[in-house]
Amino acid sequence: VRDAIIRTFGEENYYWPDENERREIAAFYKREFDLPNCVAVMDGTLLPLEFEPQTRDAGDYHGRKFQWSLTCLVVSDHKRRIRWYNTGYPGSAHDNRMWRRSPLKTQKEKYFTVFEYIITDTAFDPGENVLPAYKAMPGQTFPEDEDEKLFNTVISPPRVSSEHVNGIWKGRFPWLRL
Repeated sequence: VRDAIIRTFGEENYYWPDENERREIAAFYKREFDLPNCVAVMDGTLLPLEFEPQTRDAGDYHGRKFQWSLTCLVVSDHKRRIRWYNTGYPGSAHDNRMWRRSPLKTQKEKYFTVFEYIITDTAFDPGENVLPAYKAMPGQTFPEDEDEKLFNTVISPPRVSSEHVNGIWKGRFPWLRL
């Protein structure tokens, strides 16, 4: 996938933003959504496989949406550009598991300055550089706390853009959606 992206768009279009560019991105999120220091949006997606992998752990590739799939974690910016991704985990792998093992988390000092963060959905645990939506209590649709509801409402529009990124990506490379 990475090679196809690089061949199509060139390496100058796929890179993690430097500190100055992250400041520009953060200024956009502050101005448009009142999210200071936000530098990206992250979401997971599944990439379907045509057939069962011929490995001992083939059952792990059985995802919740497709017979066989890979999990892909995608980080995008305010212009709907993919800035970082990680794939290769089986379809049953949880997004948060991939995040915990990613260089963006394990080597955060290379990718973030103090106070910079990525917004995500409820699949991720909150952390130094990750700000997820609040989870609702079991049996509820929304969090009970008014501040938590307000926060989820504020981060909803930029989070929707991450869904758009995954759709645009799969539209550009139809074999990613079979």
